[in-house]
Amino acid sequence: MHSFIAIFCSLLVQQLGADEPLAIAAQGQSRMPIHLVWCGDQGDASYQETLVRALEFSGQCIITAEQGNLPTERAAIKAERDAGYPLVLYGDPCSKSGYVWRLYDTATGQMLGGKRYQKADGASDGYTFARIAADDIHQLLHAKRGPFCARIAYVRTKSDSVTRAVTSTLCSVAYDGTDCKELLTSRHVLVAPFFHPAMTPRTIFYSEFTPTNVRIMALDGAQRIRSVIDWDGTHVGIGMSAKRPEVVYCSSGQIWCCSYDPITRMTRHALLVDRINGAPCASPNLLPDGTVIFCAGGSVYSYDQATKQVHPLTSGCYAVSPCYSSEMDAIAYARRVNGIFQIYWYDCVRKTHAQVTTGSRDAVDPAVSPCGNYIAYVRDEGKTTAIVVEHRGTHVQHRITPPGTRCAYPAWSPIYTD
Repeated sequence: MHSFIAIFCSLLVQQLGADEPLAIAAQGQSRMPIHLVWCGDQGDASYQETLVRALEFSGQCIITAEQGNLPTERAAIKAERDAGYPLVLYGDPCSKSGYVWRLYDTATGQMLGGKRYQKADGASDGYTFARIAADDIHQLLHAKRGPFCARIAYVRTKSDSVTRAVTSTLCSVAYDGTDCKELLTSRHVLVAPFFHPAMTPRTIFYSEFTPTNVRIMALDGAQRIRSVIDWDGTHVGIGMSAKRPEVVYCSSGQIWCCSYDPITRMTRHALLVDRINGAPCASPNLLPDGTVIFCAGGSVYSYDQATKQVHPLTSGCYAVSPCYSSEMDAIAYARRVNGIFQIYWYDCVRKTHAQVTTGSRDAVDPAVSPCGNYIAYVRDEGKTTAIVVEHRGTHVQHRITPPGTRCAYPAWSPIYTD
């Protein structure tokens, strides 16, 4: 166990370089029209469909795609402006040398950016290349990366109609619910998956209910399963930061900190918070500065490891399930409003709260995408539950799990580059 907990504390922090962004975004709630011209042969349909779906996912752009040719004169590009397109995107969906795209500003006729992807770049199919291309284009349009190269883990449960025995399946999907992979199936209840925050090692932690305890397990990229915390008690919830060497976790309602000494190769567990007014703690988050965010008794709190002080972040409401976004320095959480749980957004800098969802069904267990623009959450649908991904700005929603299923505990991965 000690050797594997060391994985917690040997995080690989990788800075993702990018070209200088153009910072083009849709005005208000209007959708920016983009003319997508496919040049050459019809090519890879999977690449075309995936790229269009990704660019329209946030609801900020609307794509009109058709076959055509790469223009030989700048006047042809400027003519797109008269047709109502501020941007035109030329793409070769399947050339002999790889996939290619070029983005032009129709006001000036100048190319804003472009890229060529070779077959040897690591991706092996049009679906994967399209998500990489969408991420690069998104950086030009919005000055930051999108969710296209990240994944979402969740737990799907099924109850036997006769024995009522519950089967839990840990699933992983792309940002839009495609490419579903069933990572493991267990007769035990599985809850609270959590991705290792660095790109390496690719590991998902989760809690497993056994006849004697609730333990924290880990599943790595090679499908190897190991126990991380397997002693008496209920252990649900892990908090990690790519910029911190320690790990926080919940053990029977208390928040503990685990640190690793690489010299002595010993781990140390220290109690941080012993419940709040008798209420058990849950949903621990570790911030880059060492602050711990958690909930207890219907409120969200912060714990300062330096001063050992606990401060409430919510008041006058019932709030649970905080999820910290390091990209936005903000917290998503579920808050009861008129008897219905809604997702809220707390800005840690401005110290302001804003409502994100407004539906008539409970929305709980928020998880923030690595880019900070999307929130995945669980929506109650009566006898079933669904995972929904919503853009914080446009409020465009996408259901990413099949209908008629019970799915819960969404968790975003880091942005993977390979």
